[in-house]
Amino acid sequence: MKIMGAGIAIGMLTLVGLRYLPRRNVFPGSMNKVLSTMGTYAGHIATTSTQTLEELPKMDARYAENLVRKWQNVKSQALGPDHHVEELPEVVEGRMLEIWMDRAAEVAQHGCFWEYTLQDLTIDSVTISFDGRRAVVEATINEAAKSVDTAHPDHNDSYSTTYTMQYVMACSDSGWKITEGAILKP
Repeated sequence: MKIMGAGIAIGMLTLVGLRYLPRRNVFPGSMNKVLSTMGTYAGHIATTSTQTLEELPKMDARYAENLVRKWQNVKSQALGPDHHVEELPEVVEGRMLEIWMDRAAEVAQHGCFWEYTLQDLTIDSVTISFDGRRAVVEATINEAAKSVDTAHPDHNDSYSTTYTMQYVMACSDSGWKITEGAILKP
């Protein structure tokens, strides 16, 4: 992809340079035809690349915070009393989606649920890939949670903790989604 992009850039620069150089030993009209054909092709590629980059939501700390907040909300719904998993694919994908679909199904199967409360969220860092389509986000999360087991109330538990997460996020045609998550500091 990088090689193709560099080739297109060099080709465009060459074509622009040829357009402004004096025309010696060139058949009348032949250079215009070549330039026209190449310009149309290169223009299409440049337009497509520009549109793709412009259509991507810009990943920054604010966008990352909104996505992590949305993830916390969707996680709470998936593991909550009604086990709503419909919104999981809107926020997570790939292996992360599989893991959380399985967790939600397991919690529902055992007749219990979790109540999560996000108390605080701080984005510590956002590292964006060269092509702007992947990001690694570190976030410090303070949450409280309570597990409720209706069949065995003596199994109920709760906690309040602060931990640091590392999320890998990827941008596809459907927008930014979390593809991986790992606890860095419990």
